Amino acid sequence: MHAAARSVRRIAGTLTELGTNAPGFVAHDWYYQAALTATWSFELTRVGDIKFQDAAVDVTVARELRTTLAACDAIHREWNTVAASERRCDRVAVKFGWLDIRNIVRS
Repeated sequence: MHAAARSVRRIAGTLTELGTNAPGFVAHDWYYQAALTATWSFELTRVGDIKFQDAAVDVTVARELRTTLAACDAIHREWNTVAASERRCDRVAVKFGWLDIRNIVRS
């Protein structure tokens, strides 16, 4: 059953007319009565469903954040690996005289 179907709202109305047109009665007063009834029932399982859906949204947001942070960490780690490899290559080049240390500019 769909969660929205558990909440039942109903409006009902009645109109009653009371009187007579018999010729033997002296008083020919007519009476009218109107009634309007509104009924609303609310099951508490609906509140539980809403809380469950809110928790599911929070879990999805947390997973998305975890994935984003993991991707940023991986990019940072790979960048540091490249930078460390460049420094090792520069040290080897200086050691064997292929590169003059004064020509290496680091920011």
